[in-house]
Amino acid sequence: MMKYIYLLFWLFSTLAIAQSGKDTLVVRNFSFSPMSTKTDVVNGLVLGAFHIAEKERGYKKINGFNFEVNPLAFIFIVSHFSETDDTTECYLKHNGLHISTSGYLRSVTLNGVGVSVFNVGYAANGVTVNVLENYCGTLNGLHITAFLNQCRNGNGLLLAAVNYTENYNGFQVGLFNRARRLRGVQLGLWNKNEKRSLPFINWNFK
Repeated sequence: MMKYIYLLFWLFSTLAIAQSGKDTLVVRNFSFSPMSTKTDVVNGLVLGAFHIAEKERGYKKINGFNFEVNPLAFIFIVSHFSETDDTTECYLKHNGLHISTSGYLRSVTLNGVGVSVFNVGYAANGVTVNVLENYCGTLNGLHITAFLNQCRNGNGLLLAAVNYTENYNGFQVGLFNRARRLRGVQLGLWNKNEKRSLPFINWNFK
């Protein structure tokens, strides 16, 4: 009888250890990018060229500073300019400061401050400054872009030559502003929301 009890105890212990190993996150203080599939979390510094955020590589998180010098930045800009992020899931979450000669591409949530040439991500919460375009499913906070800010949902202030949103609460400031559903104010040469189209200033609070 005791033999079977020991056998059951050994079996459950083995399963528990195996499950614990499976769920253990690999945490590092430094990583090159693209991050290794064996690295789950970086608390510190990530240095490299770009990130690959996709389901096959697993969920990743950066808490700290991400710095990218992309030698192929021009190719990235041409191939992804005005590309939309249609993904429904976030595979890389970055909490902190992001500086890049190109930018994030798809399935990335940035919580903090970002300075880049472009940003095409799942969400950006905080402050971003971009040269070409900033397209995310969600934009919350202050987002300054030379040419285009675009999102499905957002709250805060958008400042760009063109601001295009689906649902937005806050301020849009630019040459051309469009919101399909707006709760806030638009300032620009031409402003359009679900209520009306007007030059210089437009609003909707209902």
